[in-house]
Amino acid sequence: MKRFFLLATFVCATLFTSCEGYDDSELVNRLNDFETRLKQLEEICKQLNTNISSLQTIVNAIQKNDQITTIAPISKDGKDLGYVITFTSGKTITIYHGADGEDGTNGTNGTNGTNGSNGQDGADGHTPVIGVKMDTDGIYYWTIDGEWLTDENGNKIQASPSEADNGSDGEDGEDGADGKDGVTPQLKIENEYWYVSYDNGQTWIKLGKATGEQGEQGPQGPQGSNGDSIFQSVTQDSNNVYFKLADGTTITIPKASGAQSIALTYIPRYSDGKATVFYSSKSDSYVEFDFEVSPASAAANWRDAATVKAVYTETRAGVQMVDMAILSWTVDSDAGTITVKASGANLSDAFFAGTQEASARLAIDDDNLNLLSDYIPMVAKKANTQPDPDPEPLESITLSTPIEFDYTLSCADFKGIITWERMVNDILAKFNNNHGLSYTDFVENYYGVSNSNLGNVVFNNDSNPDGSSTCITWTVTTAQLGKVMDSNGNQTVTQKTISVKFQSKDEYTYPSYYVTFKMNINLPTMPKIYGYRSALWSVDGVLAKVYPVQYKLEFAQTPQTETCSYNYDFDQLFFNGQIVKNLLPCGKWNLQWTNSAVVANAVELINFDMNQWYGVQTPTTNGATNISVALNDIYVYIYNNDAGKAILGKDAGIDVWAQINPYNLYKVSSFDLHFVEPLKINTTLVEDHFVDMVIDGSKVDCSDTFSITDFFDYLVAEEIPANAGEKEKYATDLWKYYDVTNIYWDLANAVINIKKDAYGNWVVDDTLTAETAKMKAADYFGMDCLTKNGSELIFINVNGVNIDEICKVYIPVTVSHKWGTISDYVAIEIHPAF
Repeated sequence: MKRFFLLATFVCATLFTSCEGYDDSELVNRLNDFETRLKQLEEICKQLNTNISSLQTIVNAIQKNDQITTIAPISKDGKDLGYVITFTSGKTITIYHGADGEDGTNGTNGTNGTNGSNGQDGADGHTPVIGVKMDTDGIYYWTIDGEWLTDENGNKIQASPSEADNGSDGEDGEDGADGKDGVTPQLKIENEYWYVSYDNGQTWIKLGKATGEQGEQGPQGPQGSNGDSIFQSVTQDSNNVYFKLADGTTITIPKASGAQSIALTYIPRYSDGKATVFYSSKSDSYVEFDFEVSPASAAANWRDAATVKAVYTETRAGVQMVDMAILSWTVDSDAGTITVKASGANLSDAFFAGTQEASARLAIDDDNLNLLSDYIPMVAKKANTQPDPDPEPLESITLSTPIEFDYTLSCADFKGIITWERMVNDILAKFNNNHGLSYTDFVENYYGVSNSNLGNVVFNNDSNPDGSSTCITWTVTTAQLGKVMDSNGNQTVTQKTISVKFQSKDEYTYPSYYVTFKMNINLPTMPKIYGYRSALWSVDGVLAKVYPVQYKLEFAQTPQTETCSYNYDFDQLFFNGQIVKNLLPCGKWNLQWTNSAVVANAVELINFDMNQWYGVQTPTTNGATNISVALNDIYVYIYNNDAGKAILGKDAGIDVWAQINPYNLYKVSSFDLHFVEPLKINTTLVEDHFVDMVIDGSKVDCSDTFSITDFFDYLVAEEIPANAGEKEKYATDLWKYYDVTNIYWDLANAVINIKKDAYGNWVVDDTLTAETAKMKAADYFGMDCLTKNGSELIFINVNGVNIDEICKVYIPVTVSHKWGTISDYVAIEIHPAF
């Protein structure tokens, strides 16, 4: 297909260049042409903005699981200009091809003495290349000329909202959950320069020249190339549409089931399939054609763009096309049909005499559409066979009583069936001014129902039906139905309605009837969490704790490692190891991190793919309370790296999602996982203390009084204390298990809870903590008042400043282990000597 957009680099280069020995008339002609070329640039700018908006809709379609239903070509004067593309969400975009480049009239980048004697080209203009690119956070951002488009603070501009619920529909730029708005850049040309805005036109940023600067005449330039600053191509196959951007990136959007381009299909009024040309004379002859438009929603009043032409089919030699003037045009957008009445005045006498055959076809050709029907054979019929020489068809009648169906949302398509018994009792009984119409009269004078604007309506014209056999079937796929609930389970659409037309074969005798079909949509029993094991939750369904693997844990699901690891069985948080229940037999579920940036490169769910949806256990039956498929041994594994260590002590959110069908997703639950640190420091020595004014110094043995414990309060120490109980006897094993490498006492930065009062007196203040105390121990008791010898801490009152009451010294302690470091203050009392 053609490339999109005429590059302004070429267009502007053709506006002004220079060359010695120029012809004045040529320069005058180019100057006169400047305004025309500038208008062409402005049209390119307009199409650029259309394509930018379309590109944003395409990016939104990826995130919202939107699909393409129709692709209609845009053409003008036989030229293919682009496409109009419609999505299942109802959104429509237009993508324009680039205009063909014209012959260049100016030298390109000429230098003196090369492209013309003393020639010098004007500076080329440049068309900004707008595109999108996915960053490492999984979000699409705008680019310009291959670089990120940023705001005044250097932040990348998002091309679509960042949301948690994958493909929920909404208006462009609508906020996602905890996300940011998508922004649509806009371009304009002002004073021959390009400008870009990313705040809806409130402010504009100057980019560069849109037109080349004037130079002297240069030699003839080469052929201009096709324009292209956003899309390279749009192609399709039976399953997908492929949008290739200027930078080579290809975005793939799937087609919805039954997706197709707009088409015209002739609907015969009579069993012979021919169109009847009624006449009393050639001048007043007319014929009516009925067409079905697919998809139905595309039907429109194209009269000004339509022509009807006839061709005689007796021989291929000398084919003569005959214009048939359009007398009237009737469109039924609900049923997706059009009726065209055309004059037969230009048809030959031989056709009316029945000695020459003729066929006609309808053509629609405007800026957005180029459609042709098949050739339709015609037959002439004398008007005196009808009671009125210039008849008007009977008006169609709309029945007031709708035909209703109930549908419970699932991943199964809707199928509404009308039996012949119901057809006779509920529909045909309303015909003929409520006097009813027999089955025989109906099949003789009416033909099948017209296709609907939602789904497909099929009529079974059984020649000998019984009451229970199917007469009409209305089917709607889940893709056609689309989104009817939000991610919180609130129903947003409760009913779908179509108007079905029962077409009369002779509308001069029997009127056509419209019957309303209604689909009442109900939500199923919504999925929910199967149940919680409360012992492992701080608050059920709100906060769960992720612990490291306990030393010598006999029922650990993974082999015991030499050092501490995080390999937490996720299933144990839920009752019986099941997560979601009440799934439909075709329903699915999955998990997602609420904010993947928090756990990036730090956490993995072993045996579980967050991008995969999981189904229910088998066997299942409709209406059963189904439990989600068991995924044995889903582990929350934390990497022993900087990212993994950094999340210890912090929370990360998990969302549990259920899929009613691919277009209706439901957030079953949201909760946080708290990653518990493996070790903690006991901050108070309760078994020992310092005594003031001891000549050799007062000593405290840390091996007896200071301790580190793990998350289950087991002692972690280099030596096992005497009389060790259950929680102390593994102390040295745990020391190795947690790979404790160092305990550092920062004695120089120890502080005491002594301060000066309002009268300048030193006093003990029991309200002071390690964080609020300002007086260093070394400043009050003297340098090196605290020292360490092996496992002993030694206190000496170097300055000899007596204390009259118990005070506290807070000593910073840092413990290094496999999972990083932990730091805290250890409080030790100092008792007076007297």
